[in-house]
Amino acid sequence: MKNKIMVLDDDKFYVEQLNQMLEERGYDVLASTVPEKGLELLESFAPDVLLVDWRMPNTSGIDIIKMIRGKMHNEQIYIIMLSGNIMTDDIVNALSTGANDYVIKPFTEEELVARVNNGIRHNRIQKISADGRKKILSELNKLESALQQLTSALPTDNKTSTVIRESKNIFASIRETMKSFQN
Repeated sequence: MKNKIMVLDDDKFYVEQLNQMLEERGYDVLASTVPEKGLELLESFAPDVLLVDWRMPNTSGIDIIKMIRGKMHNEQIYIIMLSGNIMTDDIVNALSTGANDYVIKPFTEEELVARVNNGIRHNRIQKISADGRKKILSELNKLESALQQLTSALPTDNKTSTVIRESKNIFASIRETMKSFQN
């Protein structure tokens, strides 16, 4: 399955260049010079990486990032801001708003592809991590259920009660630890 890249930039020539470059590298690319149109297709296309220009008519890359991270609550898309702005404040603003990376124009093809691949790798690691957390929580639920069944079957004495209480505390601690990995 090809990795999906979405490009939002108002410069038609630039979009065509990026589209061609990325498709030649084997990516499935959806490019738009009309950001609003691209955003309409965002969820159905489900890109791994979004390349978004900072300055566009009617909107900005910052506004698009805010929309994706805020209203859409989408953290899975790795967003790379493309900009000619080289000021540290602009870079910090983009990253603070929710961009994962910032690439200053003009850039080389190798640099952009390396950063896109970094985004894809990042997403893959996030997915593996999330899947691992789900599996651990599922197994934890099974263990808790088994403990409940064991508790019902055993006579209640002080030693058994202590072991059960300690086991429940361990399960609660594991759950809290798992929650901290989600953030």
